[in-house]
Amino acid sequence: MVKSYPTIYYFAGYEHEDYKGDRTEAAIITWLKGKVGLGPVMKEPSGPVVTLTDENFDEEVKTAKYFAIEFYAPWCGHCKQL
Repeated sequence: MVKSYPTIYYFAGYEHEDYKGDRTEAAIITWLKGKVGLGPVMKEPSGPVVTLTDENFDEEVKTAKYFAIEFYAPWCGHCKQL
């Protein structure tokens, strides 16, 4: 599924879409707003950032209405810029 870094997916349940736009904060936020129908001001997350693992991925997907995932590598220059 992840073939390069950084990879960003939008999930709605088990359905997902790969983000293919510019790797800027503004572009990613605009894309996400279009997906979830948020108004002009994006709300802060209601909970903490979650580190997903093989063990908790399915449970997190079940409990969230929608979410974005960034797959990154700590050594990747593009990832560090996000």
